[in-house]
Amino acid sequence: MLRYLVATFTMLTVMVSNAYAIPAFARQMGVSCSACHSANGYDTLNRFGRDFKASGYTMVGGEKTIGGGESLGDGLASIPSALNMSVVAGTNIDSGTGSTGTTVATNTFGMFLGGRISNNVGAFVELGYNSGSAVSDTNQSDHFSLANLVIPITYKMGDNTYGVVPYSTDGHTATASEFYDNGGTGAISHVGARDAYGAKGLSFYVYNQDYFVNYVTWSNGNKSGSEVKLANYFRVAYTPQIGNWDLEIGAQYMTGNTNDADGNGFIIPNTTKTTDAYVIDAQALGTLGKFPVDLGMSYARAKYDANSLFTTNTDGQDGTSLVLDAKLGVIPKVLIAMINFSHDDHAQASNDKVNTTHLACRYFIAENVKFEPYYDIISGHAASADNVDTYGLAFEVAF
Repeated sequence: MLRYLVATFTMLTVMVSNAYAIPAFARQMGVSCSACHSANGYDTLNRFGRDFKASGYTMVGGEKTIGGGESLGDGLASIPSALNMSVVAGTNIDSGTGSTGTTVATNTFGMFLGGRISNNVGAFVELGYNSGSAVSDTNQSDHFSLANLVIPITYKMGDNTYGVVPYSTDGHTATASEFYDNGGTGAISHVGARDAYGAKGLSFYVYNQDYFVNYVTWSNGNKSGSEVKLANYFRVAYTPQIGNWDLEIGAQYMTGNTNDADGNGFIIPNTTKTTDAYVIDAQALGTLGKFPVDLGMSYARAKYDANSLFTTNTDGQDGTSLVLDAKLGVIPKVLIAMINFSHDDHAQASNDKVNTTHLACRYFIAENVKFEPYYDIISGHAASADNVDTYGLAFEVAF
């Protein structure tokens, strides 16, 4: 294991998740990344961060703009004066316990370009590289690809912001306009509703600091294809501020049929997959004394169907998952203790009940340099994991 730990610090690539801080956005606003994210890291957006995303990445702070006219809203374009580009790179090393343990190293690299295009139009573009597994790999071996292309078009009226977002993503259906996306650690990913082959579609939302409503029409796969079938995603959330606690309680619902996709994200013509699933979630960001606390809960159920995109177990039962998540800033913005517990029942292809307790310690060497050892305790009857606990190390840098 030691040689892999040493390799962590000699590689320029680290694990890139679906939840990260983008320094280019911070430069556009003239603030630190922690201004938009939880004090316990980059998994969640705070109230200000959600405002920024709802604006379509168009809000400007310290960075000057070019184009336009005498005022910020003049002209068809008023882009930031500096090239809003960021790089996120990392490595993630997993090793199982016991004689069946296998060490797997994954290296990734992402380049991001985004921010303001005009007063009402923004952009977020991600070009990613993934080296795949050091042991075996079938779908992600050494390649660059367009991971995200998001073009939000927004209009603010009173306290509400209205958005239309054409997008293509390698992540979850609602990635383009989800304000509580937690990087795939929630229950929605456990039942397979965060499809591995991405999605593309058109999102519509109404955002207010106290609530938001989102509808997405989308297709499975993020590559071009013929005979595209569009499914539906609905999202509602109530987001009050009570004292020093930023709260959320919401629901997500997926329905309709879409295409199957191959391992490279290309739509397979003349195929039909059902998408019946729902999620109930809640989140609380606040402080206990001087210590920042993040709490999260999500429960997901995906309806079994022989043609389900999500639940493909052979027992013919609905797939369910309950996820509980907690983070405590032992040293605020520097050292964070984390625990994530999930109970999965017939989720995705598994026919059994699986409990996973994820223990981690997140240490920020600098604001955008993260070092994170972790240990996963797996119990129950895991059809694919063979009850093997795993431990590992993640290292990530962004600039």
